Amino acid sequence: MLSQILKVQNSGKLICICLNSIDWNSRIIGYVKGININKFEFQVIDEFGQRKGKRAILLNMVKSLEIGGIYNNMLEKLVKNGYVKGKTTPKYLYSNKNRFRENICKLIDSKEVCTFFFKTEFSIGIVTKVSKSELTIKNISYEGVNDGISIFDLKQLTKVRTRSHLENRIKFLYTLT
Repeated sequence: MLSQILKVQNSGKLICICLNSIDWNSRIIGYVKGININKFEFQVIDEFGQRKGKRAILLNMVKSLEIGGIYNNMLEKLVKNGYVKGKTTPKYLYSNKNRFRENICKLIDSKEVCTFFFKTEFSIGIVTKVSKSELTIKNISYEGVNDGISIFDLKQLTKVRTRSHLENRIKFLYTLT
């Protein structure tokens, strides 16, 4: 793994590592900033591409190393294109409120990235059409990529969220494609 970590430092690529055991819930992601005989300096990056400080990592603690891949590449786009996770106030539309359908129709012109919630499921995208009974969206993946279209029974929709950190991040990535 040492040779790969040296290559990553030279290339400046973002990596994901697991320390002490392979546990995806406690992985850390970032950049190798310096390396010596038994340890390296690691610039930690969060899920929004924001720098979270540096850590010294002992080489023998690294049990898994991931280079590239969809998730890492998405984070690298955030970092390289200067995404800033600012303060946000998510906005919600609830199906049990007045003017729900009318407010969803307004989202067509705004082209806002939204999360559409159903009882136990959700979908992310941009509203493209609303009829009396159906909602059509252009799906957008977490990585900000077009992901087909979906048509939903409007009565199954429980709420819509816009302007959260998640939607803001996806919108930023979407504008890069």
